Amino acid sequence: MTVEEIRQRITSEQAKSLVVTFGPNKGWTLGQVLERRPSSLRFYALVSTDASNAMKAGSLLLLDELKQMRAG
Repeated sequence: MTVEEIRQRITSEQAKSLVVTFGPNKGWTLGQVLERRPSSLRFYALVSTDASNAMKAGSLLLLDELKQMRAG
C-alpha cells in the first residue's frame, strides 16, 4: 500500500506501536520517538529511504497530532 493509503487506515495507537528498525532510535516505538525525539518523526516521514511506508504514514500521523497539540 502507498503511504497515503496506510495513513487513511492507521490509528494513532497503531502508529505509536510501530518499531523503528534502523538508526539511533532503533528498537524504539514511534510513540517513544514522539516523546523523546519528536524531530526524528519528520526524518522518518520525509527524508529516510530506509523507512517503510507504514513508518512514514505513522510518522506523518503523529506529526499532525503533535502540531494540533501545540496549536491547541
